[in-house]
Parts: sequence; C-alpha cells; structure tokens
Amino acid sequence: MKLTGIAFVLSCAALGAAQAPPAKPHDAEVVTAVKQTPVSQLDQSLPRISFEKWMRAEAGTDAKISWDVIHCGSQAQTANDSAVCVGADAQMKDGRSIMIMVAVDKPGAKQPPRVYFIQLITPAEARVLNHLGDLVVALFRPGN
Repeated sequence: MKLTGIAFVLSCAALGAAQAPPAKPHDAEVVTAVKQTPVSQLDQSLPRISFEKWMRAEAGTDAKISWDVIHCGSQAQTANDSAVCVGADAQMKDGRSIMIMVAVDKPGAKQPPRVYFIQLITPAEARVLNHLGDLVVALFRPGN
C-alpha cells in the first residue's frame, strides 16, 4: 500500500511538471539583464561587478543558484503593473540558503532594477535583510 501511495504521489508530481506553463521568451532576457546588472547599482556600498558574479562570490562557488522570473507582489508594482521580479535562490553547501528578488520594469519603462526582497535562511533562523551589503555581514557573522 505504501508503494502504491508513493507511486501515486510521484505520478501526480510528474503530471504537474508536464503541465507547467513554458517560460516566456522574454523571461530569459530579463534574467540575463539582472545577472549583468552591476551590484553597485543595487547597493552603492558594493563593488562594480555583475550581480551574478557577486552572488556566486557570496554564496560560494559550490552553491547551486537558480534564477527565475516571478511575480513580485503589489508593493513592487507601478501604477501600470509594469514590474516583475527575478528571483535568485542560492542553496549553499553548508545548508544555508539565500533568496534575493530584484524588481525589474518591463521593456519601455524607465526605472532601474531594484532590490525587492532579501532573505538568509540558516538552520537557526530565517532573516529578512534590508540591503545586499547586510547579507555580506550576515553570511560571515558567527552562528550563521
């Protein structure tokens, strides 16, 4: 009976994955643009390197980082609903994870990319941070 239940769950998961909507062609362009954004544009206290290189340096070369276009939520939206978020989710080898959402206006809008959400999850806690520079400090704080 357990085996049947497990097979059912796996079948449902596979079916759900097969029916997931494909990524929009524009999504890849948005993710690439955010990856190439100088991290100093997102936080002036940080160096002028790409957000992708900075994320890799902070999370570690062995971290698994996924990049997705996601809905930010109403706070990041402008009056004409023109912003989306690029989520960067880093799973670090030591069990911690980093989630950063960068709000980006759709083509034709004038506002530069901006940090929408930052979270560091450790075995002890989940901490929401205000600035990318705060993440640098939190990653190397004892106990994190």
